Amino acid sequence: MALSLSHSLIALLALPLAAQAVDNSYHRVSLFVGTAPTIGDSGKLMVRESMLVGLEATYPIWKGEVFGAAEWRAFRSRDREITQFSPRNADGTTKTDDASARSGFTPNGQTGYITMFTRDPRTSVVRPGGIAVDMRFDSVHMAKNDLDGGTAKLGFRYHMDSSFIGKWGVHGGLTVSFLNSSEWATGGIHVLDYRRYDGQNSLNTGWTDDSDQLNPDKNGGNNYGRLYNEYIYNDYTEKKIMPGVFAGVRLFINDNCYFETNIATLGHASPTYVPLAYTGKPGHIESSDGTRILWEFVAGIRF
Repeated sequence: MALSLSHSLIALLALPLAAQAVDNSYHRVSLFVGTAPTIGDSGKLMVRESMLVGLEATYPIWKGEVFGAAEWRAFRSRDREITQFSPRNADGTTKTDDASARSGFTPNGQTGYITMFTRDPRTSVVRPGGIAVDMRFDSVHMAKNDLDGGTAKLGFRYHMDSSFIGKWGVHGGLTVSFLNSSEWATGGIHVLDYRRYDGQNSLNTGWTDDSDQLNPDKNGGNNYGRLYNEYIYNDYTEKKIMPGVFAGVRLFINDNCYFETNIATLGHASPTYVPLAYTGKPGHIESSDGTRILWEFVAGIRF
């Protein structure tokens, strides 16, 4: 009995996939889940990974089937720094000896330096030339872009049969994306008339009308070198309906289970918050259109 059962199992495993019953002659509905890494530049998201879940309906026609799918997608992302610092010297310090480096703007039309850090050249410190950093004077602009939302596919699948790999099909068609594209921007930008390592960080740097204690001869340096402070706290989401295309291959494991892989393009908005300090114009959103090329890996169950 045991020998007969083992022979039956071996014979079943030896059957080619093509011999397993796969019925594509009537309409089917399936649920699927997958992952879809971005091909090429990850863009503002900074990472490539994404996931999708969806529902597909098919209807047989000619030697294949037409199908439509509704999907939900979510993309991973991470924070990035996008501060537009004024030009810097070879050692990384702000190029304050060059008037053309005054690339920061103020509401009243003045220009100044948007600085990253300065170095302390004194030899008495533990690390001569070490970074003297103080967030009261040094700027940072962080942003995190998120992307998620619905997409749809409409296409045709041509069924094929192979004695080696079994039932499979090639397909292609159109995608439509309706994705939420968000940017969360935070930080503080300080436009400086000058930046010094000695004493500037140790002073009370509240916004006052006191004369400039470091350089009293400067008429515009009331706040110890600062011309303008701009603090960023902005959350913006944009939605767009955009077309794309896809093409791929599906392998039927049996009548109810399948795997497939696709190359798909998805369009989306790409918003960016632009502070006043960068342009002299009031803080505003600039938006452009972007396209992501995805390599999808999908597993599904159909009914």
